[in-house]
Amino acid sequence: MSTSGSRLELEFETANKSESLETSEPILKRILASPEDDASSVATKEKAIYKLGELYAVNRKANELKDLLTQSRPFFNQLAKAKTSHVVLTLISLVSQIPNTLDLQVQLCEESIQWAQQTKLVFLRQKIEAKMAALYLETEAYAKALKLLQSLLSEVKRFDDKQLLVEIQLIESRVQHKLQNIPKAKASLTSARTAANAIYCPPFLQAQIDIQSGTLHAEEHDYKTGYSYFYESFEGFVTILKDKKKLKNRKEAKIGAINALKYMLLCKIMLGSVGDVYQIITGKGSVVKGGAASMEAMKEVANASKNRSLKEFDAAR
Repeated sequence: MSTSGSRLELEFETANKSESLETSEPILKRILASPEDDASSVATKEKAIYKLGELYAVNRKANELKDLLTQSRPFFNQLAKAKTSHVVLTLISLVSQIPNTLDLQVQLCEESIQWAQQTKLVFLRQKIEAKMAALYLETEAYAKALKLLQSLLSEVKRFDDKQLLVEIQLIESRVQHKLQNIPKAKASLTSARTAANAIYCPPFLQAQIDIQSGTLHAEEHDYKTGYSYFYESFEGFVTILKDKKKLKNRKEAKIGAINALKYMLLCKIMLGSVGDVYQIITGKGSVVKGGAASMEAMKEVANASKNRSLKEFDAAR
């Protein structure tokens, strides 16, 4: 290890020990501004970007996170393409963890797509475009989402990136569902399942597929099948939460688990199995922390259904 590399590493260790943004930010910025470009220094700078990004996310500094990504682009020339993609996607993901940043996320994705095109980072551009389509779905810009997905689908099929293909087809299914085009939503989901069966499908992605499957079955009033898919989805999300080594997608997995559990209960209510609702809440509701309010709401809906009381249902709603 070079002298400069050792110095930067020591500075990083000092910053890494502190969880205070005020303490760590000046040190990390000094590391990133240093002119050293040997292998050890580059590796330390990469770690400094991740650390600073995490601190900004925890402290809800969305604009600072955006600036960090923009200002780090010259440094990416010193990284391999795969590492560059990982850093960029991680920073964009960190912005999404901050509430009320949808507009900023869209702006950041647009700028990053343009930069990826200029630097010919094809895989990165495709991943950001998939993220962009998901943001269009979230902001109800369905026409924009479908237009982007159609061009992206044909390109990704040529590259034969099966996992990205699954993610894109799943987003497409969700968009079609929002547009109430159930046949097309089912067709896209079937394509996603077929592609997923040909690869190792990560647990988080599989749980997302299952919850979409349950949703489409519930739309067609097949609540029994819908329940089974929601159950599988719930178990998948909970498995992620129980694995302390899996830090990625934990926040999304928690939200997914709560939603899957709510949909399980709604399916039981629609099937007239109100008694099962209380058992599921007692048995499964305690597994996911933070879902107490949702579970209480489901109890009230179940009681209203049991008592055939529209007044109680309106109060629960």
